[in-house]
Amino acid sequence: SRNRFCGDFRCLDMGPLDLGTAIVGMTIDGITFQNGLAYGGGAMHLNRGRTNSSAYDGWPLIQNCVFRDNHSTGNGGAIYIAWTSPYIRDCEFYGNTSDSNGGAVANYMCTSGNVTDDWITSERNVFHNNYAEYNGGAWYLEWNGSAGCKLFSVNNIYAGNSTGQNGRGGALWVTSER
Repeated sequence: SRNRFCGDFRCLDMGPLDLGTAIVGMTIDGITFQNGLAYGGGAMHLNRGRTNSSAYDGWPLIQNCVFRDNHSTGNGGAIYIAWTSPYIRDCEFYGNTSDSNGGAVANYMCTSGNVTDDWITSERNVFHNNYAEYNGGAWYLEWNGSAGCKLFSVNNIYAGNSTGQNGRGGALWVTSER
């Protein structure tokens, strides 16, 4: 399946955006991600890869974006995050779905395990009508004692998010299970 990435006066039709290690210090601004389909992150897959460095070296900023009707056959209907600590602000997440965890966003592990810089920030975002079959209708965060990631969530709106019959956390699910 294809994604439709739209920015200022142009659209690109392509597969899900897999940024890998290129995400350090990157800004993604004002793009619509719609109708994406992938195993991990229907629209975007952020995975910097495990690092031995405990020094902060920049995290991706995602702002003023719309994530609509994306689907993951794995985790993270819109965004899958691993080994990085993004700052997501002023974005809208509508109607994203996951066959597993995190209807809109799923996070596994953070950057380095350094407790001072492993913050995922979500600010002034709207999460509406996202669905996960298992846990975290809008957001799934796996806290692993060795990775130590934390979510700083401020002024977000969560409405109409849900999980499957046996799922937990219609809006947000934080777990230390592994």
